[in-house]
Amino acid sequence: MPAILLIAALATVFFFPGHDRGQFYRATEHDALSRNHLAVATNLSPEHGFLQFTRRHLDAGGEPVYEPYHRFPLLGYALIK
Repeated sequence: MPAILLIAALATVFFFPGHDRGQFYRATEHDALSRNHLAVATNLSPEHGFLQFTRRHLDAGGEPVYEPYHRFPLLGYALIK
């Protein structure tokens, strides 16, 4: 039964019109939101104190600088992760 459900779910991908695979979604604002959500979910860890951030880089002194992204509650990112 699980194999049949998986095949049925995969088959529905081909029935949607447009077939535009150049973007995550068709509108650019959806692309940006999807990238931000995936980046925050990827970076979400106890190592960083569960800080929600999209990017981390080093400053001139070699200290990490975080670019926070606290637009939505933590639970949504935890579910994505």
